[in-house]
Amino acid sequence: MRAILISLFVVTAAWAEPEPGVVVVPATRPATTQAGAADAEPITAAGVAEIVARLGSDRYAVREAAQTELESLGPAVCGWVAAEYVQTDDAEVRMRLERYAQVYFDRHLMPADAAVRWPSFLGVRMSSALGGDEGIVVEFVMDGMAAAEAGFMRGDRIVSLDGQRIGAGVDVSVVIERIRSKPVGTAVRMGVVRGDQEFELVPTLRRVPDVHLRPDERETIRVMQERYDQLRGARWEDWWERGFSQGLAEAPPEAEGADDENERGASAER
Repeated sequence: MRAILISLFVVTAAWAEPEPGVVVVPATRPATTQAGAADAEPITAAGVAEIVARLGSDRYAVREAAQTELESLGPAVCGWVAAEYVQTDDAEVRMRLERYAQVYFDRHLMPADAAVRWPSFLGVRMSSALGGDEGIVVEFVMDGMAAAEAGFMRGDRIVSLDGQRIGAGVDVSVVIERIRSKPVGTAVRMGVVRGDQEFELVPTLRRVPDVHLRPDERETIRVMQERYDQLRGARWEDWWERGFSQGLAEAPPEAEGADDENERGASAER
């Protein structure tokens, strides 16, 4: 059996639907709910303050859980979070709120199509099934990767991908190409035969580790990252200096006529 080592690189599709439009609200908005949870309990300023307080816990696991919870909230709470940043003098909390601000900015204030499209990683070695069997056979599962976390085992035979059967004698590269079209973070439904049982596993595709990038992918990512950083730089500085670090969810608009006054001043100096 000829084994083919694959890392299942999946480039995040450029056509992936962007996140819904974001409305950034001031810290004085009464209440909102968690993003994507229509039936969730309303989140209040007090609720945000309680989460922020846990960022300063002496237990690492508590701090990390609070960070994850805070970053999962919708954009409407940003003003409250910014207000907490201004009020706290706890170095750990401030550091974590700065991390929140970075995540918030990239998710909600940068154009969706500007994001770097990283390849994904499943983390298996596979080969075509022999003897007329349909599907492809898993020969090795990498520890800590998406396939391992989903429960794949050596010897599993993958017979379907998102409900579509994988025929007998299929070229492994065909399956790879079907997976490549899926964005990073996609939960892929895979039908699996193990022994005499057939069931479904659902790995969530990850970003490929740097060490597994192909040279062409590495160069593509480098170029995309440079473009993203250039676009992000000035926007981030303005939002941070005049917005979040001042306790606001968004930078206030420039004063009307400020540019004209600056230009007149520059002309007078000349």
